Amino acid sequence: MLAPARRIVSLLPSATEIVCALGLADRLVGISHSCDYPPSIANLPRLSRPRVSLEGLSSGEIDAAIHAAMRDYGSVYEIDVAGIRELQPDLVLTQGICDVCAVPQSQVTAASLAASIVTLDAHDLDAIFASIRDVGCATGAVAQAEDCVADMQRRMEAVRARTTGRPRPRVLALEWLDPPYVPGHWVPEMIDIAGGELVAGTRRRPSYRMEWSQLRELEPEIVLIMPCGFSLDETRREAERHRSELQAIRNACRCLCRPSPPYISRVSLVSTPAVVLRTYRYSETSKIVRLATRDYGVQSAIAKGVLRPRSSFGAALETLSEGVAQLYHKETRELQTLAAFDVVQLRRDLAGDLGRFAGAAALSEVMLKMAPPAPLPAAYQAFIAGLDALVRAEQGEADAVAVRWLWLLVGVLGFAPQLDACVRDGNAVSGTVAFSIAEGGVLCAKCAGPQPPTKLPPQAYRDLVALNDEQDALPSLDAAHAAAHRRLIARFVRHHLDETGRNGTEPKSSAIDIWERRAWGPAQHGS
Repeated sequence: MLAPARRIVSLLPSATEIVCALGLADRLVGISHSCDYPPSIANLPRLSRPRVSLEGLSSGEIDAAIHAAMRDYGSVYEIDVAGIRELQPDLVLTQGICDVCAVPQSQVTAASLAASIVTLDAHDLDAIFASIRDVGCATGAVAQAEDCVADMQRRMEAVRARTTGRPRPRVLALEWLDPPYVPGHWVPEMIDIAGGELVAGTRRRPSYRMEWSQLRELEPEIVLIMPCGFSLDETRREAERHRSELQAIRNACRCLCRPSPPYISRVSLVSTPAVVLRTYRYSETSKIVRLATRDYGVQSAIAKGVLRPRSSFGAALETLSEGVAQLYHKETRELQTLAAFDVVQLRRDLAGDLGRFAGAAALSEVMLKMAPPAPLPAAYQAFIAGLDALVRAEQGEADAVAVRWLWLLVGVLGFAPQLDACVRDGNAVSGTVAFSIAEGGVLCAKCAGPQPPTKLPPQAYRDLVALNDEQDALPSLDAAHAAAHRRLIARFVRHHLDETGRNGTEPKSSAIDIWERRAWGPAQHGS
């Protein structure tokens, strides 16, 4: 019996996802040119490439290029044999389903790589489960493979249970558009489980070509556009190229199709109001986006292809822009996939005034660091209201508005300060009032002692109470008092984020700190 593989090269995306689903990502030493999930594998060596560049080509151009490659070279892809040998894998994962979709088994076998080869040859769902078990056997992860299969089967049965007894819409799925191809293999099963009646395509058999005139005669109620290997952005562009043909059939939507555990999990496309909190460059063409959403809390999502010039929504992903996000969402996943972002407003007016923008950035940071990745509509509404209030703020009011909505936001998030009575014993407070950041409220004279943590003179206390009440008139704060209130809420937030160091010092790089210190100009200028 062979020892479990410890160094794995995967030459197709679904195999990479299976390895990672089994908890073996640390054993991957190399991947194919098209492996893109999970994001943690993105920097591994790429050991295959198309013989001709397919970047930016339409489906018709790709079809012509593939036929030319098969004619001229006998294969669509080339593998980096020297690179694979240098990595010294003891297991290479390849496929036997399609010579066009990924590096085929024949090429890998011909390369004589001195490693075990496991070929995934799934033509239906049962064969996908068998492929997972094969990888589990080759890697010594048999139990993990069984757990993975059981979880996939449970998910599918849950979907089947929800669709049983409901009307079954007629579904046309298109795996390619120029020329049109309808699906085979496991896709008909998935559509059946999801409650659809497939109008063209055969289970366990390869996809096959049809003419647009034939597709129109099928009279589908739903059209799924799912061209093999295309991102959502590329799919949108391809659908636009064939708008007239598709409109003659039905409006188009999209599903994902890859024979791996994440494929079963990617069944939930959700829409929710959202605001862009931050974006990070992920690759030459993609971003990671941090979103405040109304229905799912704060979420991280990868926006694939949005840095390309022709991206349909890349320009919308500006910090603080508000819109409706479409997410491929899974509760147990830390990184979702952003399918689209339809802008409602960009809030570029905030960028015209550094004081307003800094206040908005401080609100965003509180939302980002304190809001949960779970539904909390009240926090989302408070955040939106704060941003809108900053946009409307009169000259000189931006500091007071930002302070108010920071207090209101942390209150909704469960950290509202107690201001009407002593936080320790409930006694009334009067005169100069002590405020304890650690205890989260005011202290009476007895509890404050001779050296209270923070002293609030009567007017400052009344202003703090007013700032924590949306219905109260906004206090008028001069530069010195605005600075004091900025400092108080900033220290309060840092404490509850546990961002104060053990030596009592506080970090000096966050948006909260920049706003507190007015780091862009003279410290005491009003906005």
